[in-house]
Amino acid sequence: MLPRPALVAHADWSTTAGKRWIARATRTADAAYLADRPELVGDATTLVARLAAHGSALLGVDFAIGLPRRYAERAGVANFLSFLHHADRGDWRDVLSVATRPSEITMHRPFYPQRPGGTRHAHLLEAHGAASLDDLRRRCELAHPERRAAAPLFWTLGGQQVGRAAIAGWREMLIPALRSRPMTIQLWPFMGGLPALLARGGVTIAETYPAESYRHLGVTFPSARRGERGGKRVQSARRAHAAALLAWASRHGVGVTDALRAEIDDGFGPRADGEDRFDAVVGLFGMLAVILGEHDAGECDDAVIRTTEGWILGQPVPADLRPPSTPSSLHPYLRTTYWAFTATDALAIRPDRAHPQLDALLAQHGAQRWAYLTAHNPGADAATPRDNDAAQRQLAARLDAHGRTTYPGFGVGDDGIWPPEESLLVVDVARDDAVAIGRRFAQDAVVVGIRDAPAIVLDVRSDPPRAWTA
Repeated sequence: MLPRPALVAHADWSTTAGKRWIARATRTADAAYLADRPELVGDATTLVARLAAHGSALLGVDFAIGLPRRYAERAGVANFLSFLHHADRGDWRDVLSVATRPSEITMHRPFYPQRPGGTRHAHLLEAHGAASLDDLRRRCELAHPERRAAAPLFWTLGGQQVGRAAIAGWREMLIPALRSRPMTIQLWPFMGGLPALLARGGVTIAETYPAESYRHLGVTFPSARRGERGGKRVQSARRAHAAALLAWASRHGVGVTDALRAEIDDGFGPRADGEDRFDAVVGLFGMLAVILGEHDAGECDDAVIRTTEGWILGQPVPADLRPPSTPSSLHPYLRTTYWAFTATDALAIRPDRAHPQLDALLAQHGAQRWAYLTAHNPGADAATPRDNDAAQRQLAARLDAHGRTTYPGFGVGDDGIWPPEESLLVVDVARDDAVAIGRRFAQDAVVVGIRDAPAIVLDVRSDPPRAWTA
């Protein structure tokens, strides 16, 4: 069973603020939820901070969170969080600016076209060195038996395009939040599995797709005749699903306010934004179906999906991406991503791998060595949040007293079960000192390394410390 956050919210996104609606459900005293009518999102740059006031929140947004694998490989993007840190800066200053002409499309300016007129998919394919549009889609965007393929992320024309909403969501919400509150915002699945992120608290953000929720909730719309408005854009068609939506809420113990019930019964009114409010609520119910255990979140056993591509909450996972039924023989410390956040980057450190971004950071400090340390959960026994926070403050104070340069972060296990552990990347610290600090705070292991060499996990319980390897 998933931990139940105090607030579950779903935002139906748009490029314009006047079409962004958010529906919320608040956890009640008996751990059920009470859903309320949608309201405008308001200032997107402050949305995460407003949700953080609830203590723990799960926010779903229906814009893409992640990058296609092929693009990331060709562009040299280490991970999606790093991409967000670099966007609109330096060599990446135009990455969120839509190209006007085919000649302007590059790895550092991948979106196209700015306006219609002589534009073709072929322009995008040629510039990206792609053989087909599927090369520019993420795995979760490919066609499957229940749904056609999504439009490629970097194509920005037409009613089905998703690129412009992604640009708006990244620029106006994700990037400001990640740069100003990196230890508060939690992007699923990049920063861990949903159970672990919800257990940690704070604001967890996940990509959603309301049409995926349609299938779970039994919502279907007939095809419209040519030249006629149809589907969710028509009030009567939305109103026809009122009984099914209210019945779903009743079966799952989800209360609805009188205001929301009236909107559902009315088909969300005759105005053009009725379809946006409808999707906000349907998306919210789809998220609640995951929280309440009716559907799986969609955890994937694929490193690129977990760090770069992302996944859609509640979308079924293909067999080849499902976590193995038998536990891995690798030690959990070797199946962990150790995140660290600088003012301009997000570093994803993995054992037994080299890390050019980390090497560059060390070079900036004129340093050769580093360590990754935490004081959480001594002896690998789960401690209370209060005890973990107190121990981490002691660790930070000890390092500060010795003049160490540190960067905040947290370790995230691949299995997504153990809550992320708040940690510190320490620049220019000797291995023996790192081992001593790990032992001082009763840790089983520390992660250490030197420039231009793979990260090493050291078992500090043994004397001398023993390196764990794959």
